[in-house]
Amino acid sequence: MFVFMLFEQLNSFFHQPLHYPDLESVRRFFAGPDGAYQLTREALEEHIRPALPRDILESLDAGRFDHPESRPPTEAHEVETGQE
Repeated sequence: MFVFMLFEQLNSFFHQPLHYPDLESVRRFFAGPDGAYQLTREALEEHIRPALPRDILESLDAGRFDHPESRPPTEAHEVETGQE
């Protein structure tokens, strides 16, 4: 339910451009102990991650789902080809 409510809040904020007329509005929405950033972190670490199967967690931790451009070039090559 926590994750659903988080997505509902995010959708409620971002569906209406008048809610974020400038970057500072978005910063305020994400800031603070009850801001969207902390709630997103909590959703991932306390609700979603514990529900994932071990093989998926291992793949996440190994970076197998990372976009190749987000890793150093040699590491991206190793993951894509299985070669160094």
